[in-house]
Amino acid sequence: MTNSAALIQQTDFAIGPFVLGISLAASWQLTFGPYIADYSRYLPKNTSQRATMGWTFAGSVIGGSLAMILGALGAAIGGHSFNTNQVGYLANLGAGFAWLVLLAVICGKLTGNTLSTYGGFMSLATIVTAVTRREIITGKARTGYIVLISAAALSIALAASDNFLGAFTNFLLFLLYFMTPWSAINLVDFYFVRKEKYNVAALFEPDGEYGRISWTAIAAYAAGILIQIPFMNSPLYVGPVAEWLGGAEIAWLIGLAVSGGLYYLFAPARKAPPYSTRPAVDEQPEAAAVTRPSI
Repeated sequence: MTNSAALIQQTDFAIGPFVLGISLAASWQLTFGPYIADYSRYLPKNTSQRATMGWTFAGSVIGGSLAMILGALGAAIGGHSFNTNQVGYLANLGAGFAWLVLLAVICGKLTGNTLSTYGGFMSLATIVTAVTRREIITGKARTGYIVLISAAALSIALAASDNFLGAFTNFLLFLLYFMTPWSAINLVDFYFVRKEKYNVAALFEPDGEYGRISWTAIAAYAAGILIQIPFMNSPLYVGPVAEWLGGAEIAWLIGLAVSGGLYYLFAPARKAPPYSTRPAVDEQPEAAAVTRPSI
């Protein structure tokens, strides 16, 4: 019986690996949130939020799903040969297929690295300007930030090259544990607390109506991370609840509900003056990228 025939007749199902696969897919989607915020500022000012988020989400889902389905089929059919050398296994499937795989890898890495480097620069620049209160980043400083971020990313990638698949899985789970509470707070604040209305100018005022630090958001974020610990399932740590559930990875769902729920209940903005007194997002198109949420 061929491997493909055996795959068709296989009926075994384990809830743990299935839920883990869903969690990794969710982590993949969450990592695109900052890209939306960074690049939506370059769209025409009349571009709707529905189009911005919808097309980005659709492209991410379709592209990610095709790659994940291909990987799942390769793992099921190739077995050990695929698990030890994923790219090499796909490249040896047929004549000329190696060039297609190589082209896909190069284009994917160039695109992903460019987006991630820019996103890392924006995050680092935000932190630096918030601390130093500088409003302008010089060209020399931009180059320095990008070189620093690229060097750090390259060092991490080289260190993980001996077991890249395992290290990448751990990295995605790490992002999931920390990005899910952040995304929950971001979305709850945008849609349910402030009703899609912000005073954009006040975002740049440390002593403005939003304040320098939102301790409510930080407390909700910390609670969302800590509550996940018993539910975590990773090679670094397996929580007691995850072990009881047979390895099912649901920690991020718990963090999502706790962080979003706590922030909604205790957000000071819910007791603020009516939102109609604040400028709406649509009234300030030049700042639309700042106020669009990251999913």
